[in-house]
Amino acid sequence: MDVQTTPAWQGPTGVPEGVTVVGSADGWARVRATWTEPLRARADAKADWARQVVVVIAGPRTGDLSLALSAKIERAGAGVTIAVTAESKAGPVAVASAMNNPMLLLVAPADAFAGDPAASLQWNGKEWKAPLRYER
Repeated sequence: MDVQTTPAWQGPTGVPEGVTVVGSADGWARVRATWTEPLRARADAKADWARQVVVVIAGPRTGDLSLALSAKIERAGAGVTIAVTAESKAGPVAVASAMNNPMLLLVAPADAFAGDPAASLQWNGKEWKAPLRYER
C-alpha cells in the first residue's frame, strides 16, 4: 500500500544520517532536543499523535546545499520501504563549511508504521544502509 505523506520541512542540517520514525509528542521533544537551536527554530512538523507519526530522514553527508528531497513510503505485510530521491539544484560546493546532511520531515499515518516494521531503505534507487530507529 502506498502511504500518503505530507512534507513538513526540508533543508541542510548537521543531523546524523538515518531515519527516525517519531510516534508521540514526548518522542518528538526528545528528537528535537538533540538538534541545534537554529535548526529547532526553523524545522518543525505538526502531527496528530493519535493518528500520525513524523518521519525524519537525514541523508548522507554532502557539500550540495541545494538538494531537494522527496520520499515514497510503501507498506507491504510486516515491512515498509522508504525510497528517497535527492535532486541537486546547483551541484556540490567545494567548501568544508558547506558539508551537511540534507533532511526531510514528513507527516505520515501512524498505521503505516504499526508494530515498528522492518524497513528497506533506498537512496536514489540504491540500497541505503542508514540506521532506522523508532522514537515512541
